[in-house]
Amino acid sequence: MTSVDFSAWATPGVDLTLGGRAYTVAPPSVARGRQITALAVRAELAIGLVHGEMPTGLAEVIEEIATEPLGVVTLGSGVYEQMVADGLPALDIDRAAYYALHYWARGKAQADWLADLMWGERPEQAGEAAPKAPRRRRSRSGRSTASASQTKTGTTPTTGSPQA
Repeated sequence: MTSVDFSAWATPGVDLTLGGRAYTVAPPSVARGRQITALAVRAELAIGLVHGEMPTGLAEVIEEIATEPLGVVTLGSGVYEQMVADGLPALDIDRAAYYALHYWARGKAQADWLADLMWGERPEQAGEAAPKAPRRRRSRSGRSTASASQTKTGTTPTTGSPQA
């Protein structure tokens, strides 16, 4: 009988460094992979990367884990609990969990792109002047046509609500 060491082709974990510590996040199991896929599809719909409706089967998967912290699903309970025990800020743990969501669902390139887009340094943070939006001129012929909602929405660190 022939024996093949498959280790070289197996999916490696990803190392996340946070608060001066390295955390190795193992690849998700089949069950967790299904949950991560469902959460990634919901996130992509919420932020407009894809258009359409949430597939019923995936919505049901999310309902099953609605009260579970996102970090438990995407980082694994061991890594998540260690980050909490190490006293990392909740926002940093949530960001790591969201990064891991996209890393496992779509790969490093998309996870990096989204992380930079959401949390990367902006010109005003680097001491540069932020680009200014063009000023709207008042209409001389009637009422305003502006209709954008100024209401901000928030997210929770559980899997039960859309992550954006």
